[in-house]
Amino acid sequence: MCANYRQPTPFDHICYSVGDDGTLVGSRVFRDCDELMQKLMSRLLSADELEAWVNGRTERLAEYAKQRQS
Repeated sequence: MCANYRQPTPFDHICYSVGDDGTLVGSRVFRDCDELMQKLMSRLLSADELEAWVNGRTERLAEYAKQRQS
């Protein structure tokens, strides 16, 4: 297990699995999820949609926190 893991999951082994053709099946991201998602969304959304998505972060975090408490 790599010391850089931020939050290990039961699926981490898949990141290093190799397919039948010898290629790597998955990947592991060693960055803050918020940074990764913002970069991804900046490629997928228009400027207005990205602004709305960024501005909705506080509400999303509150919803995620409620789900973890359940």
